[in-house]
Amino acid sequence: MLLNNTPLFSVVVASYNNSQYLNEMIESVIQQSWSNWELVIAEDCSTDDSLEVLKKWTNHDRVNLIVHEKNKGAGGAFATATEAARGVFIGMLGADDALHPDALKIMAEAHLNHPNASLITSLAMGCNAKLKPLGAYLHCRNLEATEELIHHPVVGNFATFKSIAYQKTDGFNADLRKAVDRDVFLKLDEVGELKGVNKHLYYYRLHDGGISQGESGMKANQYAIQATLAAYRRRKGTNKANLGAKQYRTLLRTWYFRECHPLRWVHRKKCNELLKRALLEVPSILLTRTFWSIAARNNFLKP
Repeated sequence: MLLNNTPLFSVVVASYNNSQYLNEMIESVIQQSWSNWELVIAEDCSTDDSLEVLKKWTNHDRVNLIVHEKNKGAGGAFATATEAARGVFIGMLGADDALHPDALKIMAEAHLNHPNASLITSLAMGCNAKLKPLGAYLHCRNLEATEELIHHPVVGNFATFKSIAYQKTDGFNADLRKAVDRDVFLKLDEVGELKGVNKHLYYYRLHDGGISQGESGMKANQYAIQATLAAYRRRKGTNKANLGAKQYRTLLRTWYFRECHPLRWVHRKKCNELLKRALLEVPSILLTRTFWSIAARNNFLKP
């Protein structure tokens, strides 16, 4: 979609319980120097006053609010927003984060200069809870030309992709509650080139309620492993960069053990089911102490 020969840039947001940050997020999009943009927000049944805050912005003709009747998680919310987006370029923005005023302009120009790029990322600035910059956010970076995404789980923010490339994938995985970016990045990597813009265009807010921060970090890592395992299975037998078979089994074993640990006292049946699946997929799991520890505590071997 063009306006005065300028491609439409869609910014997609999954909103859940971030009411205190929504106004700053929206204002950062409205203040963009790129003239042709839209903001698509999927409100995912927040329990705070997020919906009330967002409704105040619905009179803006470029803000599209979609309200879920049932909570679908981050994967489902980003899927909803992206399916409704009309832009040639699409960028992911956290409901608690914000953008540099020139973010859309710089990223759109990068996409125009790199027509074969499916995914283009920038660098991020780490900020405190009040969005005051603290310095470069080192946990996100752009990949070097010699690196492969499947071997490097962290890539830069602002993450943007071409709509035409996204349509070649099966899109956001609605079953993933976290690490949905990791999953869709790997899919985009399979249909085009990856590029990076070495400018800090994304303001990443650090606070206790962040989806991948604090206690949520381990859960997010489990979903990231799940996304990587799925990418391995998609890429097997293709010429696309992939994990080795040993790396895959090690990652799969780690995933099973982490799933079993919190269940070994509270949900014995589910834990046993996971152990059985682990044995089928990774028989060498029998050689590990962790397996026998969980099995013994869970009475897995008793008839």
